[in-house]
Amino acid sequence: TVSDRPDLQHAVARASTTSTSATIGSLPPARRLWWRVEAISWGGKRANAGGPGELATSPLAALPGIVFLSDMQWAKAAAGAGNPVRRDVNYYGKTISIAGKAYPKGLWTHAFNDATPADVVIDLPEKKYAAFRADAGVDDRSGGGSLQFQVLVDGVVKAQSPVLRPREVQRIRVDVTGAKQLTLRVLDGGDGFSSDHAAWGLARLV
Repeated sequence: TVSDRPDLQHAVARASTTSTSATIGSLPPARRLWWRVEAISWGGKRANAGGPGELATSPLAALPGIVFLSDMQWAKAAAGAGNPVRRDVNYYGKTISIAGKAYPKGLWTHAFNDATPADVVIDLPEKKYAAFRADAGVDDRSGGGSLQFQVLVDGVVKAQSPVLRPREVQRIRVDVTGAKQLTLRVLDGGDGFSSDHAAWGLARLV
């Protein structure tokens, strides 16, 4: 078990094996984590001696020509159901996941219970970026939900998804050449905002 808490009450990854070693992939980057090994046999369970171990994962390597929105300063951001917009993790502090695919970078937000848009607004330096790209969908750990995603460039809608439900993903590509402002918008899917956990996977400027 690997957790982001020393009491191990919140697991970010688990693995089991019948050998003396195990490999866990897809740990969240740039995080302080704790781990425990637990052996199970006919005699019961026993954890490793000395309490939980500790480790730190490396940050993701920078990609030339790409800036992730979760690493940028936003002009403003609003999310529904009393939530903040979260950087690189979902509501539960785990890696964002859409339709079974994990996204180590991205934004998590939540729809409002009315027509209020859940917006993340980013001011863009002139002539620096050519495109915005992301995979949008309902986070896999939402337990349900339905959402619509929009991308606005200088206040004009340039991309819009259909209403998306769990296990559906919309690949978004928008030209932002010469733009001054980018807005990522999430709207309620029309059936209430329960479980409307919205994810912008790998939201980035190129």
